Parts: sequence; structure tokens; C-alpha cells
Amino acid sequence: MPGDFNWNSSTETSGSAWSVFTGSGAGQAFDPVNAPGNWRDNSAFLRWHTNDPGAALDDRFDVQLISGELFDGVGLDYVPGSYRVVGNNGTHLLNQPITTGNGASSSVLSALSRFSDHLPVIADYHVNWSSLTGASTTSVPEPSLTVVVLGLVTVGFSRRKRDHL
Repeated sequence: MPGDFNWNSSTETSGSAWSVFTGSGAGQAFDPVNAPGNWRDNSAFLRWHTNDPGAALDDRFDVQLISGELFDGVGLDYVPGSYRVVGNNGTHLLNQPITTGNGASSSVLSALSRFSDHLPVIADYHVNWSSLTGASTTSVPEPSLTVVVLGLVTVGFSRRKRDHL
């Protein structure tokens, strides 16, 4: 479930949406980067900040929360370590524009700071065909996809055999 949640922290209030979404039980969602906390104005979360790249980048407003089935090695799965914020590698100065960092070329950072009020969040997902069909994947390219919050879903192909993640 990707979205612009406008949360300042994972514990804003008792019974917060974060705790409801990530609480144990049926329908539990997971944060792929396992980064709960107080995100606003917190340098520990620089690389996950998404809001206001042109002025005071200091909030994790945009998040992908995913179900446990996307970690089980069957069918569609999250690719570990692929979750990222476009243009943000955590080098920008807290409460400063994204252009104070080096997460992309200066022209890309400049464009992000001028034309976006939120940075897109991207994660890669892999379809493990062999887990679904029992067939070898050495001769058939396996599709993989990237999910972009506030953007498009793209599908690409990988020719590498992946029986597990």
C-alpha cells in the first residue's frame, strides 16, 4: 500500500494509523526498511525524507507498506534493499533543499526541488515464476517490476535465474 500519508512519526497518537496498519494479525503491513520512529526534523531518517525537497526536506510523508506475502519467496516478492527515495541518499542537510545532497546529478536534484513537493518512493518487486509453476526459469526471462509512489509502475525483464530471494 503506497501512499502519501503525511505522518510525522509512527507513534503520532494512541491507535495511530501506523500501528493499525503494522499491527499483528490479518492484513498486517510491513515497512520494507523497518524504520519506525519520529521522522520529522530527525537526521537519523534523512534518507527516508520525502516532503518538500525544494525547501525544508524533513518529513517521511511517503511510504510503501507491504504485506508479508511479499517476503515469502512465492510469486511476487519485494527485492530486499531496493526501497529508495528518488534523489535522496541521505546526504542532504536536514531542513534544507535536496540540492544540498548528492543523491543524483545536480540537474536532477534541481528539477526535483523545483517541480515536486514530494519525492517518489521506489521499490523493486520480483516475480518468482518457478515458485508458481515449478518450471525452470533459465530459458524464459522473468518479469520484475518497480513500484513508484506518486508515479507509474514499470515492468522490466531480467534473464537471471532467481529461485529465491
